[in-house]
Order: sequence, then structure tokens, then C-alpha cells
Amino acid sequence: MKRFVFFCFFLVHIWSVVAQDGIPLASFENIPDSAQLRKGIASLWLLGDPSFVEQLKMAEYTDGTGKRFMIESRRIQDILEVQISPYDTTFYYATTEDTSTQKSPVSSLEVPPTTGTQNAPPYTEPSNTTSDITGDKTAEEANTATQLTQTVAPIDSVRTVPQGTWILRRNAESGKPISITIYLRESSDLFIVLRPSEIERFKDKSVIDFCLFQAYVRRDIPISFSFESLYYTSLNELKAKTAQQLPWYIFDPPQQYSTVEATSKALAKRLDTLIYLEDGAFDENGKPCYIETGMPQTKEEILNAANAADIAVGTKIKGGVNCAGFVKWIIDGIIKPIAGSGTYINSLKRPTDIPETDFNAAYLEKRDLFFGLDWIRNLAAARLSLTMKKTVYPQSAGIDVTVEPFSFSLPVRSHGFTQKKFAGYFKSVGYQVEYLQALLYYLAITEPGHFYLASVSGETGTPSLRQHSHVVAIFPYFDMLGTFKVDIYENAQATPLEDFIQKNKDAFIALVRVKSPEVGRFSP
Repeated sequence: MKRFVFFCFFLVHIWSVVAQDGIPLASFENIPDSAQLRKGIASLWLLGDPSFVEQLKMAEYTDGTGKRFMIESRRIQDILEVQISPYDTTFYYATTEDTSTQKSPVSSLEVPPTTGTQNAPPYTEPSNTTSDITGDKTAEEANTATQLTQTVAPIDSVRTVPQGTWILRRNAESGKPISITIYLRESSDLFIVLRPSEIERFKDKSVIDFCLFQAYVRRDIPISFSFESLYYTSLNELKAKTAQQLPWYIFDPPQQYSTVEATSKALAKRLDTLIYLEDGAFDENGKPCYIETGMPQTKEEILNAANAADIAVGTKIKGGVNCAGFVKWIIDGIIKPIAGSGTYINSLKRPTDIPETDFNAAYLEKRDLFFGLDWIRNLAAARLSLTMKKTVYPQSAGIDVTVEPFSFSLPVRSHGFTQKKFAGYFKSVGYQVEYLQALLYYLAITEPGHFYLASVSGETGTPSLRQHSHVVAIFPYFDMLGTFKVDIYENAQATPLEDFIQKNKDAFIALVRVKSPEVGRFSP
């Protein structure tokens, strides 16, 4: 029966994908790779004199295997960029530039892998030139904006790019190579950057960066490739020779229907049965009440809190919740169908492993500094107790997310983002909200099948102390197309990830992991 229910959900989801003319993203091994084509066009597009390459018109090429690619060059200030984009894809590269100034494509050309270009002037290494990228870390951080402009291809104006898009950047005057950027997923925020090594003893090698949503998963890792050899190296070859050094798995997410997505969709359908009510929640029996006193909510109080204009005719409101009551409602929807009752409110208020110092001791109870963190930890432990079939306590449950997958460095791009370095995990505080998207992507890869309860904290009051004052539920997953998505719910409403990050950009967020229920086993 369980398999039959899952199969029905799967068929419905597949049908919706087909109806949208969706095509799944390619697995890493099947990303359209231009390596064979690059061998044939290198002397014209990649090694040619910059002034000549800049004048080349956009062109479509077909490699020896029949794959089509679009190649174009453009100059951005003192940078010459050559972009090779797979043509046979549902995703496309579109800029916000004035289309009247773009180059016209020429007719399709068949280019054998060994074919050279007769009209291209030979490339000669300029003498007495210096690289625009410094190898000194301190200087690099001091000039972050300049460095990023030079090394990272600026596809900021779009959210989707063709998988396998390959971009070479060179100095527009000297022709000296600066970097290669390769986009491995559909998003312009998921890519690798290859650069010539600036360290003298590694002159014949290159370095690589792994970039996820503004965070460096790996940075300045030496690899045994000369930079020019990378012009002709395939993705699979690059992966094979660096598999022991680099976490390539982050660019190849799971491709099956996610129970996290199923839980999120089931949750979204029931949001209209709730309204926001300060201090509101449901008790262990599913009756609407107040968290602080345990007193029941009256029909008048529920109706007064509801805005009749926003409620569809025939909708039955079950009760009112605040942010804490809402996440309890979610966990009770997992626990109650199996255990027969939900969680007890008083048990969720129990202190967990929280730091007590001489400075905050007098305010812990008076200002309830860790209420949100205690609440979500106790909820996550209750869910785990159901799975383990025994009582599990938050302190020993391993429910806190404490991973530090990113380099302790400034963001990949600073435009519209924080200037702060990734600081890692702080006990009972969590992570900088600015890096939440990157962290959720990493967790969706490494912990599939989990969603997260989160407590947002910031410094407030007199004296200024950190207080966990807001909790939310976060569902990161990959859909059947392989696209990464994040659903955030707070106060019984959905909130776009970008909006959530923006309004909490100066805060920290602590996460606890919750195993999503099997399809058909969630009933809030």
C-alpha cells in the first residue's frame, strides 16, 4: 500500500512536469561539454590576438559528435571574454544589454576536432607584462571588487544558464589569460573558476574555486594542469584527475522525487486553515490554545484575528498560531498520526544546551533569550524519538546543524550581498543568514530527505543581548527536473527565500534537522 501511494504521487508529479514541457537537467557525466570543439577553434577564438577576437561575429558550431554550440566574444572594460554555450538545451543565456548592439550569428559550421583556423593571427606571449590577479591573499581581499570583476564571468542578469557554459577571460590588451568559468548547473550562482597559479613553485599548475550561491566551497586549490591545457580538457577528465581533492558531488544532486518536496506541498495546501494569532498554538490534542497560559482560544478571538476579506468562502479555520505554534503544528502533523497525540507545549519550553555566562545569567529567564532555540530543538528531538521508538533528548540527539562546508573568505560576488566573510558555525547561534542559500543547497545534497526548523536571533534590548525571537520551517530540495528549490514558511505563510534573507540579513540562524515523513504519512 505504501509503495502504491508513493507511485501515485510520482505519476502525478511526472505528469505535471511533462505538462510544463520540462526537461530534467543532465547528470554531471552528461553535461554538454565543448572540449572537443575547443580543440578545433582554439587558435581562432582562444589564442588569437585580442583585437582580432573582439571583432569576431557570434557563430554557431557543431563538434564532431553533433553537439551544437554558440560562441561569442565581448569586451568588458579591460577584459576580453569568449563564451561557449551549449545550444541544444531548454535553458538559454539572455542578457539585459541592448540587443541592437549584439553581433549577428553566422551560419552553422562543422568543425572537426583537429581543424585549425587559417586566418587567425598567431598568439604571442607579450613581454614584460604582469598578471592582473595577485596571489597575495591580503591584497586580494583588499581589492575584492576588482579581483572578482576580472575572474568571475558576470552572468548576474539572469538566473538560468545552459549547463556546460564555458567562458575564457583574458586581458583585452595583452591577451594574458585570467580565468575560465564553467557553469555546471542551471543557475548562474553554481560554477567553478579555474585560474593560472601565481605561486612561483606552482607556475606550471592552475588553481580552482568551487562556488555556490556566493560562498566558496573550495578556494585556491592547486590542480596538476597547466592553464592552457585546460582549454582542451573535458569536464569528466578534470573531475577524474581531481576526484580525491574536490567535492564534485555537489554539482550532481539526487534525481528522485523528494519526500521533502511532498511534505512542503502537503503543508502549503493546508495553510488556509490557519490564521496568525499572537502566542497561538495547538495543544497535544489539536485544540487551539495559548502557549504562555495554556488557555483555549475562543471562537471570537479566532474570528477577530482573521481578516474576512482574505479568507475564501467555505474555508474552515482551525485556529490561530504564531511562529512557534506554527512549527509545532508541522511536527504534530508527523507525530500525531502515529503516536495518537501531538507534542506537549510545556515539554517544548524545557531548556536545552544553552550557554550561560555572568553577563546573560540574570536575563535568561526574564527576557527568554533562548525560547526559539529551545522550542525547535525539543520539537526535532520529539520527531527523532518517534523514529527511534525511544525518548531522545536534544543535547545528545545530533539534531543541530553544525557543518562548516565553506571557506572562511569573502563572498564570491559582493554586488548586492554582504561584504562579510563566511564565519562558520557558532554554538547556539548558528550561521550568518546571508549564507543561508548556499548552506541549504549543501544540506540538500548531503542530507537528502530532511527539512529544517530554524531559529533567527539578533542583538536587541537594553543591555543589548542576542535573543532567539523568531522560528521558521525550511524545506530545501531538488525537484524532478533537478532544479534546486527552497520553500520557507513562517507564521502560517510562505515567504520567498530572497525576501527572507533580505529582511534578516544582519541576523544569525540556527538550524535543527527533521526527517521528512514518508509520502502520505503527513497530516497536520
